[in-house]
Amino acid sequence: MLAAAPSSAASSPTVAAILAPGERSRVDAAGTGCFAILHRAFPFAVPEVALVRRETAPTIDLGGTGVNERLMTPRGQSRLQVVHTAAEPGGSGGEELYTISCELEVLYVLKGSVDLVLSDRRQRLTAGDALTFAGGEPHTWVNASSTRPAEMVWVLVPAPWSGST
Repeated sequence: MLAAAPSSAASSPTVAAILAPGERSRVDAAGTGCFAILHRAFPFAVPEVALVRRETAPTIDLGGTGVNERLMTPRGQSRLQVVHTAAEPGGSGGEELYTISCELEVLYVLKGSVDLVLSDRRQRLTAGDALTFAGGEPHTWVNASSTRPAEMVWVLVPAPWSGST
């Protein structure tokens, strides 16, 4: 059993002092009161957020065929980039292997099936699969279906280009 810490005049406020009576019961019932408690005791700075909707995201051309690619992160974001790719049946990143100037790539398949072609192997991914690989790794990809579209998200870290042109 732990002994109670000695009381001091400069002690921090108790949970009861921070939360109003209605909040105390709501926190107890939901079991999610940590954020509310911390926020009241130590207000956080308002986070910087940027909403990009796929329908209005800028279209980008990464050289593929039969694809629609959209930049899902703000144009000036340098820490990472997210690209949404919709590929027609048989659509691809091109016939030749290519590299992207980033440290890490993640390919996450939302719909359909995609073959990621690396210099030494070919990996089939289906909806719900993600593959992480080095950004400098030569690769290309192809929608594995000749009849169904595929949809995927690429995450590139750090952002390989500013997207400002």
